[in-house]
Amino acid sequence: MAARKDIRSLTYSELAIQTEFSRKKWKHPNDEVFNKLGDMIKEERQDMIADFLNLFYYFIICYSKKCFKKNGDWQTSKYKLSQEELHFNYERANEYDSHSKLLEIQRRMNLYRQEFKYAEDTGKLYLNDDRKREIILFIEESLAIICTEIQEPVIFTSYDIKSKIAKYSNDIRDMKERKKHKKSPKLNYAVLEALGLDVSS
Repeated sequence: MAARKDIRSLTYSELAIQTEFSRKKWKHPNDEVFNKLGDMIKEERQDMIADFLNLFYYFIICYSKKCFKKNGDWQTSKYKLSQEELHFNYERANEYDSHSKLLEIQRRMNLYRQEFKYAEDTGKLYLNDDRKREIILFIEESLAIICTEIQEPVIFTSYDIKSKIAKYSNDIRDMKERKKHKKSPKLNYAVLEALGLDVSS
């Protein structure tokens, strides 16, 4: 499998790549750990990693413009929202605690970047089978959060972003169903049912 220079570009159109990647206005961190992981897995999973990065960077910029402002005072009734700022639902963001969830995803990404860089610098293998599974699971869970609770307060998104969110909607529903029906090995469900307790949820 040929090495890919930038996995983020996988799910962008050629025109978007030319405009977005040639005139970047911000310096994004090194995603080499995700590029390397992409080289080691199946092609359809590479698209998932690329979509995750695309969505994460899109929403971190949305939140940076709307929420992560040093002097923003969201509580005062005197604060007047501009037309542009009305495109973000602050109440919904607070309800979902989506700010914290987005920052937690960023924290985990930075941890993987740092660990990967340290392993590379010291000549150690970082992406063993366990680590690959761990990062893939992190990406799947993060996509579920991004495509639900993090995107929800952002009222207007581009067609490209909407299509990526729709792409994972079935997977997210399946993941939630699996979690809902997952039974704990520590409980004796036969005893609970005998006592007349509902164990379906």
